[in-house]
Amino acid sequence: MAGSGRVVVEGGLGDRASLRGTRRRVLDGPPLPEQVAHWPDGWRRQLRGWLRSAAQSRRIDALFRGLDAPALAEGRELLEALLQSGWIFLEERHERGGVWSPRQLTWRDADGLRQALGLERLDMRDAMRTDIAARRFSQPEAEAAHAALLELPEALWTRRIDLVEAVERWAAEARHGSHRDFELLARGATKSLSGPEWEWLREVLDLAALGISGHAPGLWLRGRFRLALPEGILDLGITSEPLALTPATLLAATGISPRPRVWRVVENRTSFERAARAAAADTAVLWVPGRPPIWWRDAVSHLLDLAPAPAFVACDPDPAGIAIASEVGALWQSHGEDWQPQGMDPDTLAALPALQPLSDWDRKLLDTLAQRPLHATLEALRIDLAERGMKGEQEGWL
Repeated sequence: MAGSGRVVVEGGLGDRASLRGTRRRVLDGPPLPEQVAHWPDGWRRQLRGWLRSAAQSRRIDALFRGLDAPALAEGRELLEALLQSGWIFLEERHERGGVWSPRQLTWRDADGLRQALGLERLDMRDAMRTDIAARRFSQPEAEAAHAALLELPEALWTRRIDLVEAVERWAAEARHGSHRDFELLARGATKSLSGPEWEWLREVLDLAALGISGHAPGLWLRGRFRLALPEGILDLGITSEPLALTPATLLAATGISPRPRVWRVVENRTSFERAARAAAADTAVLWVPGRPPIWWRDAVSHLLDLAPAPAFVACDPDPAGIAIASEVGALWQSHGEDWQPQGMDPDTLAALPALQPLSDWDRKLLDTLAQRPLHATLEALRIDLAERGMKGEQEGWL
């Protein structure tokens, strides 16, 4: 398949062997991208494999290794087509009997060839990866997912950045819904995330706290009161164990009796269960699954409409805990009720049996929190965290 130019031997050697017994041939004109569209499917499949590497030169024996006879024949035809259409420098070795054998190819314009094949250009891929690494997100969940993405092989960055962007939008809009809802937001179609992609999201994020669930979410609580529902009365006091009720159930409630004197909100699940079982009769305990999703806020807001009372809010004494407690406290403030952080002060932090160093993400969040008005106790904790450079977990005291 000849081009418009002719194949020449570089270095003015003509058809004679160099002193080393090698020569390098190339088309004397520019590459011919229009020819690629007409190449057989077998050539194009092999060529895609050859172009996966970013190496500028490839050894021919490595490219042909392991091929069966038909694929080897196609590979040799492809090599000649690449030469004749100007895409490669072909280095050849002079063998006995006057035969020139191909030894190594060097791409003249690998990215142009990738583009002609409909593949992603490596130069564009590198620019995209640089852009991905420099991205910044406003939502803590998206920042955490982005940091985890940068720890993966770079080849996965461009494939999963859309998931980080979807997490940013989902969290910013305080959405809640099923896995299918998230897939629809991320890629415009359900069942569009692979198994490994879901596994990765579960590893780096608390999906339940983010409001992404395979089923209807449940609000875990412990209260010794009766909940009036359209279908009848639900007595939560018949068990000493915490229960999970769907948002729809709680939003349908028309009354609470007797009303709790105080609400207690706990972030860590283990600590919540301990606090729930030990709660006094006049105290209702709620579990907040990380940053409160909109379904949680709606359900708890309805509970406060039915039974307004002040709250104690206990989260991890760390930057994320400050952010979570502030959002929970804002809900109580919106109902005109007082709230106090619990176990989120410098003295509690200092008394914990174990501390962990702040991560880069923790420090970024502290900088963000410094720009917001905080409860006085939480502001003192923010300053102490920044100075100490260490954070804790509430299981150490609750």
